[in-house]
Amino acid sequence: IKPTKPALKAAAEPQVDHTAQSVLEIAKLRLSLPIGTYGDTGTVKIRFNHYNKSFPIHNGVLVWADIDEEYCLSFVYRGNYTRNLALSSSSDIEDAKSKTTEDFHDYVDGKRYAKHDEHFTYYINIADKSEYTLKVIEDPEAGIGAEGLRINAGPLKSDELKSIQTTKAIQSASRAMDNITAELKSLAVTELNDSYAKDLIERRDLEDILYSG
Repeated sequence: IKPTKPALKAAAEPQVDHTAQSVLEIAKLRLSLPIGTYGDTGTVKIRFNHYNKSFPIHNGVLVWADIDEEYCLSFVYRGNYTRNLALSSSSDIEDAKSKTTEDFHDYVDGKRYAKHDEHFTYYINIADKSEYTLKVIEDPEAGIGAEGLRINAGPLKSDELKSIQTTKAIQSASRAMDNITAELKSLAVTELNDSYAKDLIERRDLEDILYSG
């Protein structure tokens, strides 16, 4: 028996995720679908400390691995640390953009946070050109690999600035940062607490502050 035309049409339609039971299932499904099937495809800005860089989104899905590759948070934070994305008020993104009744964000204390899976691997319903602030809370048991690695609490010393400026004169900022990152990756976990590792991180942060666009 030949299938009717409506049956053929239904078989050709892309799969939708209304019956997905978790954010993880929704994210994996949307990533597997062609661009434009659901949500936005483009970029989103993620702010963390002085960093504020753009990352790709596919059908409204942002992948944590893309952020971690750039910001190297897994080198510092251990265990199951939380990493929430708070929507910036300047983004002015409407939750009902897709004309559905779906709640696009989680609301906590008057702020909108991107929905994510249990292990913070994926974030969904991210709009193109939106902006979020990354809020990290360390695992109370695992803690961090080296206390104070990411933030320099004191003022920058002139000799530290001169040292970095001298390095800049020899090689480009991106090359210098790549070298420092490669050196950090070569360190053992037990070495992340020593003064040499801290100095590397501070040099990398200073390089980014002084010479990033």
